Amino acid sequence: MEVKQQPRLSAAQRFERLVFIVAVIGLAATGLAQRFGHEVGGHYALVLLGGIESARILHRVFTLLLLAQVVYHVVALIYRRLVRGQRSALWPRRGDWRRLGQYVLSNLGLRAAAPPDDGYAFRIRYAVLAVSMVIMIITGLILLNPVAVTNTLPGETIPTAQTIHSDHALLLVIFLIVWQILMLIAWRRPAASAEPDVTSEQPGSLPPA
Repeated sequence: MEVKQQPRLSAAQRFERLVFIVAVIGLAATGLAQRFGHEVGGHYALVLLGGIESARILHRVFTLLLLAQVVYHVVALIYRRLVRGQRSALWPRRGDWRRLGQYVLSNLGLRAAAPPDDGYAFRIRYAVLAVSMVIMIITGLILLNPVAVTNTLPGETIPTAQTIHSDHALLLVIFLIVWQILMLIAWRRPAASAEPDVTSEQPGSLPPA
């Protein structure tokens, strides 16, 4: 009997991922250009973006795009949980960080065999991105309207939010680059799928490991 294979992501989820990638790349390009504007590379990046004001406007546009994507993603998760009865397969499970440590030890030759991959690497990356997005959105919204913020919060809130926003953005870019290098070059992928199938969940159950 012929078994029909379902795609890992639906069309809406693939479009959502595309929007997220575009927003993150746009924010990284415009944000790093402003952070390192005094350097040679940052100066030329600002010139390509049309100047500092143009870079700031584009950064805010990509911020709104990311915010819209995050709101849609949260609403979609709530809909699938409350209406369709599906539990999320994206958030890390108990033991995922331990399996990641075992996998690192395996790649370093300090462990004989790597643990079976049931999608823990994908779930850990999702958790890191989710926490990072919360931090970036909160600090970004503070910087978007500092006058309104200082009406209720101390003035030190603005430079603190700016430092957190800038430094965390740089760490996030480094994390994404290093993570992809590890996955593409140094990571020995096991035979099992490294990304959960989020479209084949049955109501009230998790996808098969």
